[in-house]
Amino acid sequence: GYDPHRHKGVITFFGDKVVKVGLTHPRYGKLLANHMRLRDNADYKVIFRATRKQADEAIRAAEEFIAEVEKIMRKIQARG
Repeated sequence: GYDPHRHKGVITFFGDKVVKVGLTHPRYGKLLANHMRLRDNADYKVIFRATRKQADEAIRAAEEFIAEVEKIMRKIQARG
């Protein structure tokens, strides 16, 4: 029933409805917010060039985040 209109809304929702209720470790909320900042820099800064290390870390973090979200979804489904 929640329809965020901005990326910031998704991050806030994840923090409030997933992290704060104990469905996942706070680390994943921070990971999402940190990588959103990196994405903003890449999209909106006139001069920004991600390093290979930053790109590799972003990919690894995205894979880890997706795996965690899959676990969270299973927890929610199990609750009914």
